[in-house]
Amino acid sequence: MIQRGVLRTGHIRVLLLPHAIALSPEEAQQIRDFATTGGTVLTDSEPGLFDAHSRRLARPLLADLTVAGGPIVLMPELQRDIKAGDLTSLSRMQQTLKSAGTLPRFTLSTPGGGLAADIDARVFRNGDAIIIGLHRNLANGGDNAGREIVIGFREPVYVYDLRHPGPAQHAAQITLTLDAVAPGLIAVAPTPLPTLAVTAPAEARLGTVAEFAIASVGTTPNSTRIVHVEATAPDGTVVPAFTANIAVHRGHATWHLPLASTDPTGNWTVGMVDVLAARTMQHTLTVLAALPPLGRH
Repeated sequence: MIQRGVLRTGHIRVLLLPHAIALSPEEAQQIRDFATTGGTVLTDSEPGLFDAHSRRLARPLLADLTVAGGPIVLMPELQRDIKAGDLTSLSRMQQTLKSAGTLPRFTLSTPGGGLAADIDARVFRNGDAIIIGLHRNLANGGDNAGREIVIGFREPVYVYDLRHPGPAQHAAQITLTLDAVAPGLIAVAPTPLPTLAVTAPAEARLGTVAEFAIASVGTTPNSTRIVHVEATAPDGTVVPAFTANIAVHRGHATWHLPLASTDPTGNWTVGMVDVLAARTMQHTLTVLAALPPLGRH
């Protein structure tokens, strides 16, 4: 990516170099140009100790920029296990990013406003929405009690708790309780996620296929939504063969329920969960006996 000129686009303010000990001369020059023209570079080890073919160099390619006060910030402490409760390196990184004018998409803090240092976070993009997974990191010790984490955003957003379905919260910060094992999982969007609706027949006969159409109401989302489907027979049994995850691309998808001649008749319940928006939809399908063959009375 660096060799392709991504640092020259002007869209990047901060470059993180995790253990970038091998660099080509072209990569090193572009990093040099970026760092000496206002860009911020953070690295956990001396960059460019080796060339692109892993041959050790007499002098690191960027050694003159990693000296104290240089434009490349060297943080070797990030390679070591951080002692429980030690926020020194995290605070230093936070201050460096703040000085670069870079605001994180979200922040994690304790209810008292301190840094939340023992949380692993994973971020995934889905169209205009992002999915944030948070998990307690107990490698350095800690108890099994639930812990409250405050998630702050740059501006009010719509937050959907994927593990506890319910209405979205519209706020600039939320509080999430993490236990020692189960992760927290939320979807965040700048505007409310379009509602999905299901259209399906009220009745179907054995030996036919009932079609369920899933479509967004109003605007067409640019994200892919996953809908989890479960069909429950009249006796309350969830039928594994009729359980599926459906990808709803650009607001449209279909799911088919093939009814065999041996399936029970009566009222079936088809439940669908819009995973991203944490919404549940249900449809009742009355299954009737198959029609007799033509010519038989």
